[in-house]
Amino acid sequence: MNKRFGNIIPKVLLAALLLSGGAAMAQRNEAPHVSVSGNVFGGGKKANVGGNSSVVIDQSDAIIGTDVYGGGEEAKVNTLDGTTYTDGKSASVLVHSGTVRGNVFGGGRGTTGVAADVLGPATVTIEGGTVIAGVYGANNINGNVGGDVVVDITAGTIGSSENLGQTTPVVAMVCGGGYGQLTTTSGDVEVNIGNTSSGPTLYADVYGGSALGNVNTPNGNNKTTVNIMNGTLNTNRKDGQNYLGALCYIYHGGNVFGGGLGQKASAAVGNPGDPGYVPAQEAIESKVYGDVTVNIGTGDVGLPMEIELTGSLAGITLHPAFTLTTQGFATIKGNIYGCNNQNGAPQKSVTVNVFKTAHTPKDEYDYVYAYLDDQTGNTNPDATFALANVFGGSKQADFLTGVIPYVNIYGCDNTIERTFGGCDAAASNTVQTMIQGGCVRQAYAGGNGEISPADVNGSVTLEIHGGKAGSTFGGSNLQGNISIQPSIMYTGSEGGCGATHVNEYFGGGNFADYHGDIDATVYCADGLFIDDLYGGCKQADVLPSGEHIGNVHLVVEGGTYNNIFGGSQGRLPGTNGTDDPGKSADINGCILLEIHGGKVNNAIYGGSHILGKVKGTITVNIENMDGSCPLDVSTADVYGGGNEADYDTAPTQGEHGYNYTHPNYPVINIKNATVRNVYGGGYKANVMGNPQINLKQGAKVLGNVYGGGNMGEVKDSPNTTTIVEGNPKVNIDGKDTSENPHEIPEHPQNE
Repeated sequence: MNKRFGNIIPKVLLAALLLSGGAAMAQRNEAPHVSVSGNVFGGGKKANVGGNSSVVIDQSDAIIGTDVYGGGEEAKVNTLDGTTYTDGKSASVLVHSGTVRGNVFGGGRGTTGVAADVLGPATVTIEGGTVIAGVYGANNINGNVGGDVVVDITAGTIGSSENLGQTTPVVAMVCGGGYGQLTTTSGDVEVNIGNTSSGPTLYADVYGGSALGNVNTPNGNNKTTVNIMNGTLNTNRKDGQNYLGALCYIYHGGNVFGGGLGQKASAAVGNPGDPGYVPAQEAIESKVYGDVTVNIGTGDVGLPMEIELTGSLAGITLHPAFTLTTQGFATIKGNIYGCNNQNGAPQKSVTVNVFKTAHTPKDEYDYVYAYLDDQTGNTNPDATFALANVFGGSKQADFLTGVIPYVNIYGCDNTIERTFGGCDAAASNTVQTMIQGGCVRQAYAGGNGEISPADVNGSVTLEIHGGKAGSTFGGSNLQGNISIQPSIMYTGSEGGCGATHVNEYFGGGNFADYHGDIDATVYCADGLFIDDLYGGCKQADVLPSGEHIGNVHLVVEGGTYNNIFGGSQGRLPGTNGTDDPGKSADINGCILLEIHGGKVNNAIYGGSHILGKVKGTITVNIENMDGSCPLDVSTADVYGGGNEADYDTAPTQGEHGYNYTHPNYPVINIKNATVRNVYGGGYKANVMGNPQINLKQGAKVLGNVYGGGNMGEVKDSPNTTTIVEGNPKVNIDGKDTSENPHEIPEHPQNE
């Protein structure tokens, strides 16, 4: 023993043993862990690298203090002269294990004035370990990736539960592009999360695009693809604002975006140097120049099949493609967006394909539908959904590029709480949604409008080819107008997932007022069942817009129903709590309800269900017509008025600026059809006016005919200068030549 250190060594070892509980002796022969306090670069600081540049992290207890780059700091890789690409070379980062406390970038860092380009492809592969801040396929501050970018994350952890669980959640990001505003890519971008056998744990949002930069080549043929196959995308879901009784949720983390993040402009908060000072932010658009595709799971999509529409839509052919098999293992606790988060937009096509996700016993297809079927009281509040919300558009970024986002819900087992063709809280153009099957609690042709209106400056199309849905809307949810008439198409069971069963169908929106005329047709379809069908809105008004008065025209050519309402639903005070003032779902114009085919089990109402005024006329035409499915209304009662909603406003000619030529009152015309009972008035609803019933050629009533209502009164209206005494009239003439006494008026400027 070295006497010089003889008395020192035992003391050091003893201290180590006391501190470590005896573990120090066991660790003496183990290799110490590797740690880097700063950054790791595959390339150089300021000198270019002509060949491949790569970083591999393969020690379980390795710790990188900040960021890892496949490229250089202020230098280029895959080139020596800075401009000529070294053929076949690339930049890459491979993480098998260890911890990166910062970010991983497939490209370089760069500075505001110096681009750290990668002239070839860039690849990031995460097969284990932990990356705390985020993963980016391209550069950090400045630089372009000239080749394709691929981000593969098959295992490991991105982000942290502690950061996500904070009062102000810190959400990690996985981006196919880079971070900074000066970052770009020139080739294809692909982000893959999980495979068939394994998947990562993400406390993060996933983007096909960049945080603040752009991806793909302008005017090129590149594409950006996000594939979510396996793993868990966690969220910190917090309650958002309460909108007229509808509680909204904000998902921090666990979201998937086909586009990028972007940045909204904001003013400074406080003064520099003050505690809590927040500097002002400029608006930054993150663009994706190529085609965008988001795939949740994978599917074998069959060739498109032709579906010929009948009746009023005769001559129109749908060409939906349905899946033959689906596969998917991911647990996604946030939302799916085809476009961006805060600012910017994809510049070409956008497609969201939901094939399959992981399922639990609580969100299986049939289990969830028990929760949806509240019409029968067969509810299950513990039911969950495999996916929260699916949007064709963006979260808060306006999407007004002229691109049509397509949402395709494939497979028979998917359970999704809500689908939207449009955006969450931003404007979009024409949007289109196709649902093959599965179970969707609410399906909107338009947008959500949680924070700001989700307007659609174009048309909307919602196709449902099978499966089960709680409520479907031709309009939007909370806020948002649609500039062109929506088209909702049901085709029964053509999707191969069994019959289509919908609790409620509304031609308009949920809480969002509908501006313009509603013209909805449910055409002939086998295997279609809708409990309650409405021409109007659920808890909103149908209002004028430009040349359109705010009329409702509902045509039924097929399907099976319990009840049909020409009007809206409405909401009584206290429905959603003691402070809920209720909502009268008013219709500014007229109602024209035409039933030419299909089966109605219970009742047909010309007016509204619970609460709502109709300012124009109500006309109900029931006639068996060629081109529709066979008509069977023999077990249905027919009402000119509503169920509980009074029909109590009678505008005279010229009132509201529209060309009403007579007081409003309900008119029922029955021809070549058999019904149970007929009431000129309502069920419990009062009717102010002179209801008329016209039994024409081939009309058969198995029960009774009442000029008045069932339990609702027919009386005069004090709200009009025209004398309306409450005089019901029944015409039994058997003729088929009498004209409809009510025609939907047009705005005077249209005449």
